[in-house]
Amino acid sequence: MGRCGLAVALLVALPAWAQTAPPAAPPEDPAPAAGAGSTEADATKTSETGPQAGALPVARIPAALESLERAWSAPAHRLAERVARTRREADQLGLASLDPLARAVLIEAGDATPLERANAAVELAPDLPVAHWARARASWDSGAGVGNALDAAFDALRALPRHLESSLWLGATASVLGYAALLAAALAFITARGLAALPHAAHDLADRIERSMPAPARVAAVAAAVLLPAALGEGVLGAALGLFALGMLYGSAAERRALGGAAVLVVLALHPLAHVAGQQLGALGSDPVAEATWAGESGFLDPVALARLERADRVDALATHALALRARRAGDLAQADARYAALVATQPSDPVVLNNAANVRLALGDTNGAIDLYRRATAEKASAVVWFNLSQAHGRAIQVEEHERALAAAQSIDEKAVSELTARMSDASAGYTVELPLPIEQIRERLAGADAAPVAAQLRRPVAPGMLGRWAWLPALSFALLAGLALAAAGRIERSGGCAECGTRLCRRCGTPGDSQRLCAGCARRRLEAHRGGPWDAARPEAASGPAALLAGVLRVAGYLLPGLVGRAPRRPTLAVAALVAGAAALAAFVGRHGIVSDPASVGGAGPLALGCASAALAALHAGLASAARAGGRR
Repeated sequence: MGRCGLAVALLVALPAWAQTAPPAAPPEDPAPAAGAGSTEADATKTSETGPQAGALPVARIPAALESLERAWSAPAHRLAERVARTRREADQLGLASLDPLARAVLIEAGDATPLERANAAVELAPDLPVAHWARARASWDSGAGVGNALDAAFDALRALPRHLESSLWLGATASVLGYAALLAAALAFITARGLAALPHAAHDLADRIERSMPAPARVAAVAAAVLLPAALGEGVLGAALGLFALGMLYGSAAERRALGGAAVLVVLALHPLAHVAGQQLGALGSDPVAEATWAGESGFLDPVALARLERADRVDALATHALALRARRAGDLAQADARYAALVATQPSDPVVLNNAANVRLALGDTNGAIDLYRRATAEKASAVVWFNLSQAHGRAIQVEEHERALAAAQSIDEKAVSELTARMSDASAGYTVELPLPIEQIRERLAGADAAPVAAQLRRPVAPGMLGRWAWLPALSFALLAGLALAAAGRIERSGGCAECGTRLCRRCGTPGDSQRLCAGCARRRLEAHRGGPWDAARPEAASGPAALLAGVLRVAGYLLPGLVGRAPRRPTLAVAALVAGAAALAAFVGRHGIVSDPASVGGAGPLALGCASAALAALHAGLASAARAGGRR
């Protein structure tokens, strides 16, 4: 979707800004919330000593990061000055994102304007979506320009997959909404086709039992047979099986293919997709070590998270890496070097471990050892950061030619990143090398290892509470057997049908047969007359007046929006199923745009905007598929 489409979505999302803005901070303690931004027990609250004491936000920083605490608490007249100083120190410590400080700045920053607070939050936490969204909102409100607001909104969308908590929120929301949409669309199509066949099935069954049977009794007898699996405890899925059999028995060849596709979608939704949704939901809080590692990426560890890492040290490589990073940032190079040595021995091909271990060796003065580790890292991954660090190591060793070659290699990979690193190096008070953060994919994989079965079972229970919901093969086998039985029975019995134009029952036993195009005698005659140039005088809904005309118009529009559910059967039933899936997904994305789970104070309005854009795209796809399902072919 282009900028024009995003601008429209941004305008739609404006009323939601008030709902997604960070909550007001309690006046007695404006520190970051617990969780990823929790502080250590020995953290001390900073105090203002400058001429404008109390005008800037107060935050708690772990005592282990004393240099960062000094940079944050030193007197400053402007928020931008404090943030720039803290950012330089964070770069020195290898802290790419200071999420808790960014959240604290967004909540309250003295006399700073909302735009100044948002810019400061983005500087402190470049990968925090709520910070970029706050900048988009502030740019819009301050009149800084629609272009600036759109750029910030784009940045918020791009930050969603880069931020662990936000990506988990988005994954859980999207998977649950996708499960609900796919299951609802497929079951709705099966139900509609089965109900359309129900009157004909009731008519044919009674003719073979007792022709004098009244119509309500005929329908009740067939409905009882159709709902038997549901009565035996299989719930909605059991009823869908009976309706599926009716649809397969009385549907055309195209309708049968579409019903088969809908049955496949039901099985896929109930088991593989429900399992994925269960994994995404179960990932939230499934691995305390992985969560503590993520908290350590911003330097803010509470005592419980630190104890978890220390307990898992030497057993869990992720915990060892997090503790090595913490020791490096706290200035304990000996401990960091020992932990990295153990990691290099067990993970000799991990470029992140090799680069960060080389940074420690370089800080300890072992230039040759650092160069060797950097070279091993460059052999594993073409990274501008690693080549830049290698160039700095060659510079320390006064190897000019090697320094220039390594810097040129870094520039060939990402010239913009090297320019930013060079600018940071010029502001650094000491030698500058860059830590590589733990890959978010690695942490996400750990969290995805949660047991998805309990959550998936909860998702399936409202639709399939019985045995069909326990195993994937059982509903698949049930649909296949019923399809086979319906096809076999269709070739042995004479089935009634309905006129494709007016819906009149066509039955040879009743003396009202139809032609090859499923038309009654009257509709066939009128169509022939129209083909020869005569007037087409079929009774059409638009010929009605008053409430009947209004109802006919509503049904006609509903028939185009919901092909296969309302009105006549679509000419391309398979496309109708696809249109229903797209429409259900669009509706689910719009209704659930604020999330299935609570915002972890990192998503802001970026999540609703992403889901709103997805809803708009899916709605456009639905319109195209619905039109194609109605068009083409001859009746």
